[in-house]
Amino acid sequence: AAARLGAARVEALDTDPVAVGATRENAARNGLPDRIEGAEGSLGAGWPWERAARGGYDVVVMNIALAVVGELLPDAAAALRPGGAIVASGFLAEAVPEVEAAARAAGLGEVSSELDGEWGAVVARA
Repeated sequence: AAARLGAARVEALDTDPVAVGATRENAARNGLPDRIEGAEGSLGAGWPWERAARGGYDVVVMNIALAVVGELLPDAAAALRPGGAIVASGFLAEAVPEVEAAARAAGLGEVSSELDGEWGAVVARA
C-alpha cells in the first residue's frame, strides 16, 4: 500500500519466511518489484538495510504482537529521520496506553492513538 500511496521505496522486514515470500510475490503481481524489497530478519541488529543504522526512514510501520512491540520500539525509533513517524498496530485497544508509554520511553513524542473496534494503533514521531 505504501508504494501505491507514493513511497519511492518500501523495505518490508519479517521473521517469517512465508510472509517475506508473499511480500515479494505481491510486489511482482502489482508491478512494483523494483520499489518493494522483502527480507527476513528483525529490528535492531537484524535489519538488513544500511539506511536503518543511520536513521534513514521517514516511516516505520510495525504490525506486531503486544508482547514484543515495547521491546522493538527503541530500535524502530533509532531508524527514523528527525520528524519521522512510527505506526504500531496489531494489538487490542486495551493495550493502547501500554504502547503509548513504551513509545514515550523510546524517546518518541507526539504520541497519538486510534481505535477500530477492539483493535488499537499508536502513531508516534521522532
